[in-house]
Amino acid sequence: MIITVTATASGSLTPPTGNYPDAVKNGDFTITGNPGAIAIGEGEDEETRWVFDFNADPAYQFFTPAQGLTSAVLTLTLTPRDSLVTTDLVRVDAPGFGNITGPIVALPVNVTSTIQIDLLAQPTYTPAAILAALSSGSGKVPMVYGDDSIISSARLELSQQTPAYQYAVKFVCGKSEGRILSPGSYFTAINVHNPTYKTIRLRKKFAVGLPSEKSGPASMKRCMMLSQTNSIESARLRITTASGGGQTPKAISIVSAEQVAWTPPQTPQARLLMKMASRGSRPFRMTS
Repeated sequence: MIITVTATASGSLTPPTGNYPDAVKNGDFTITGNPGAIAIGEGEDEETRWVFDFNADPAYQFFTPAQGLTSAVLTLTLTPRDSLVTTDLVRVDAPGFGNITGPIVALPVNVTSTIQIDLLAQPTYTPAAILAALSSGSGKVPMVYGDDSIISSARLELSQQTPAYQYAVKFVCGKSEGRILSPGSYFTAINVHNPTYKTIRLRKKFAVGLPSEKSGPASMKRCMMLSQTNSIESARLRITTASGGGQTPKAISIVSAEQVAWTPPQTPQARLLMKMASRGSRPFRMTS
């Protein structure tokens, strides 16, 4: 499964103006000049800085450096103000990152354009380097652009492939005459919760374990979607139907795959399962 985190910065096409050495704020962008170009905010001989903050993205809590990156796309909306745009550049404002000039130098002057840059295709912009900058900045990536354009919008999308997760839950359903379990009727409900920021794919099946270490029937895998922050419940009727519908209590496991983070199955028992199951209703979380 692909997890994508996004951070943005925005400003005006016509930022405020000022004079060196003062800086000018253009929304999320900070514009500075130099002694040779007194006016600031006109898009000539200036540096524009901003910070991509990924902490506001709900998906960022599931983003991990251990999974690397499958893509890193920088999108800029800018208006070149001088023919010397051919010398313009953008880079991550951290040690080790080189200047990126490629798609910028061919942009027309005084025309607002939107460009995309594949960072992983640029020298020095390795997944490890980008993730290290993200980690050292506590979820923030500083950027800098120079020097003959007005930046009005910026966006950085980072994506990584996450593995599928699998969980097994034991439960017992049906009536016991006392041969294996204590006499009584047993019921189990299994809840699967998606606490993540987006809809996930889910596969589940039921497998029956028979006495004397024999294998019983297993249901077909059922695929479904579970939207963000929602839950599903597999109760006795669905479980027994999927696993063959017998009346004898069975030890059955459910397998849930392609989960983003964790699922909290709940297994309330109608009666004591002795040593074969837990007592009472004890919800718990399984983390990956």
